[in-house]
Amino acid sequence: MCIRKLLWSSRSGIVIVLVALLIVAGALRGMWNGQPTRAASNVNQVFAQAATEFAVPAPLLKALCYMEGHLGNHGGTASIDGGYGCMHLMATRDSDSLALAARDLKVDPALLKTDLATNIRGGASVLRDYWQQLFPGRAPAASLDAWYGVLSAYSGSSSPSVAHMYADAVYKVINRGFVASAETGETVTLPAQHVVPRITAVLSHDAKHTSIGAMARMQPDSAFLPHGCSRTGDTDYPGAINCILDPDKFDCNSVDDNDPCNYESAARPADYPVDFVGIHDAEGSLVDTINYFHNVQGSVSSHYIVDTDGTVYQIVHDNDIAYHIGNYWYNQRTIGVEHVGYAATGYQWYNSAMYMASARLVAYLLNKYHLPLDRSHVIGHGDVPAPSVALMPNHVDPGPYWLWGYYFNLINAMGVPFAHNISFSANVISISPPFDRLPVGQGGARRRPTTISSLSIMVPVQTQG
Repeated sequence: MCIRKLLWSSRSGIVIVLVALLIVAGALRGMWNGQPTRAASNVNQVFAQAATEFAVPAPLLKALCYMEGHLGNHGGTASIDGGYGCMHLMATRDSDSLALAARDLKVDPALLKTDLATNIRGGASVLRDYWQQLFPGRAPAASLDAWYGVLSAYSGSSSPSVAHMYADAVYKVINRGFVASAETGETVTLPAQHVVPRITAVLSHDAKHTSIGAMARMQPDSAFLPHGCSRTGDTDYPGAINCILDPDKFDCNSVDDNDPCNYESAARPADYPVDFVGIHDAEGSLVDTINYFHNVQGSVSSHYIVDTDGTVYQIVHDNDIAYHIGNYWYNQRTIGVEHVGYAATGYQWYNSAMYMASARLVAYLLNKYHLPLDRSHVIGHGDVPAPSVALMPNHVDPGPYWLWGYYFNLINAMGVPFAHNISFSANVISISPPFDRLPVGQGGARRRPTTISSLSIMVPVQTQG
């Protein structure tokens, strides 16, 4: 009897050990096959586990996810240049990092587009892959300064200057740090770190690290400038960063008839009146947007870009015609103002710094062209009709999260009076929705901007559209 009990006890112990081994093996197999691990119950854990799994520094993953997607996947919507999710996994002619991540993780690409945790892990796996291509036989570095070449490759750009601009932008986020809310509602923190990257050639196995480039000279609080942009002062709007397109390459009136182009030179308002200011969202990050406008194959442009930190970048001169609003008649008569972010998740992008900077710019434009402050002249891209029935519908930006009343109050506070004596037809219904909401503050914190707390004037809406 004692022997039986002993045998039964031994068998039970063996069974327990086998079950435990199977559980561990299953968990490891899940990680190997790219399935999200159960331990990653929130986005902060996802960053930590992806960093461990793929040997990529967690601050690098956070900075990328914040720069490209403000810690969100935007419902699977592609960015302006074909990137998906907060890690900007691309499915374009120049880069197919989405497919690479899907192979690494053994998941459907659709899951990478829509699931935030999988997208973060996919981006980490691609960064690891690019490290192995750049530095075969070397383990990925734990130090942040060693990833400049990998980030340049990750950009997906075939232009070294644009690729370096992308890497510079990531290091800008790392140097500044942030506290922001992910699309899941969780708070993600990246403490500011002064990191001077070691610049390397893109995908050059024999490249040696050197301390060159704009970032190598960067001080902790110095202003970041994308490659190809400058503070020359040669802009129409005072204080804007000069990223103006080269007319020899991008002007439709300078290139051959069959060549692609992004805008056309003009002498507005002498040849065409400027009747509108068009408000857009860019459907991408600052770097994505500048890259796209500086790509002649894109055949689009805008006059200005406003970043989430309030910086204004000029792409096309005011007197020239930018291709931005999907209707050539309106293009001829409109100044285009893009805002970094996505319409579907505008609440994560449209903050007080952006609104104030944009309002100051629009106030300048309304005064310059003697336009009234109303919704007939300050229009959204979604207000503009498509040029033909075949091309309907036109865009919807800046989308449902753009606070028109708050925005107009800001413009008015900068000295532009509201339009008066607006006559309404008896057959027109005017809809004036409540505008009591205020934007997400700089850095993601929800707060009430004290500079305009006393403003209460509402904007009359003539038409809905």
